Amino acid sequence: MKTALPILAALLLSACTCFASTLLWTVHGTSMLPVLHAGQIVAAVPTSYADLRLGDICIYRNFRGVLTIHRIVGGWSGKWVMRGDNNARADQWYMTPGRYLSRVIQANGNAI
Repeated sequence: MKTALPILAALLLSACTCFASTLLWTVHGTSMLPVLHAGQIVAAVPTSYADLRLGDICIYRNFRGVLTIHRIVGGWSGKWVMRGDNNARADQWYMTPGRYLSRVIQANGNAI
């Protein structure tokens, strides 16, 4: 039993760390329709900026500091071009490492 306690403690600590790094956000607006709807809860993880790819849905602060949930549609030189799925044009601002918060992985419990 003495051997099992440190292992159990390590597993519990690992589970808490994983849970603590998942952020829950509420969707507002219609820019991400039909994928995300107002009032939906999304789960996001603070993935490394270097690991982001085209098509990822990210949470970031736009140039006004407003939290925004949009999809990566292009990029170059460390800047990502973002657009809401329901928007005709890309955002006027870029997502940069300083504005990036997390990558959306689930909406209402369903993987994205």
